[in-house]
Amino acid sequence: MLVRPYQPADRTAVHRIAADTAFFGAPVETYLPDRKLFSDYFMAYYTDTEPEHLWVAEHEGQVGGYFAGSLGGAKLTIGQARAALKVAGGLVLGRYKDSSDALKFAFRMAPAALGGEYPQPSLAAYPAHLHINVAESLRGQGAGRKLMDTGLAGMAAAGARGIHLNTTSYNVAAVNMYEKLGFKLLGRAPTHLWEPWLPDVAIENLVYGKSL
Repeated sequence: MLVRPYQPADRTAVHRIAADTAFFGAPVETYLPDRKLFSDYFMAYYTDTEPEHLWVAEHEGQVGGYFAGSLGGAKLTIGQARAALKVAGGLVLGRYKDSSDALKFAFRMAPAALGGEYPQPSLAAYPAHLHINVAESLRGQGAGRKLMDTGLAGMAAAGARGIHLNTTSYNVAAVNMYEKLGFKLLGRAPTHLWEPWLPDVAIENLVYGKSL
């Protein structure tokens, strides 16, 4: 297995892996029917604006995982705002598949955010941000740990003094890995976002941080 810096030719694979794992390791179509919408909102910033902070795991010539990082700050805030505007405009104009279902999910996300269901880190201590995903074919082979080791070293070299990530209590294996790597739990809050799909599971949103 090779962990290496992201290249523009990896974009399709990275976006595919993100969508394939977006529902707690399962495909995004479980709750959001349009992969392009998901990519435009959640992934395009990392591959298109901060690709120098992105690493991929490659096995037998195929990309099977990624570590996507951002140094944070105004650049990330502006990028996220632009992504939100692009998606909002696309929804209004009907450019995405099954836009009505996407709007329903957006209307669930808004109350969750306004209701304090997303605990926030100290951006002074942990300004950088990451997220990581590994395709099912590479799980259990150490790809996640190798990506984290490489990505964290790369973010530290880029000047990040601290980094945070968001996950949920439902992602047990990921939480275990983060804690073994020295991430500290910075906050937790119950969330109702996933109740239509996991009605019998109590889920908390978690935010972890690590000094670099």
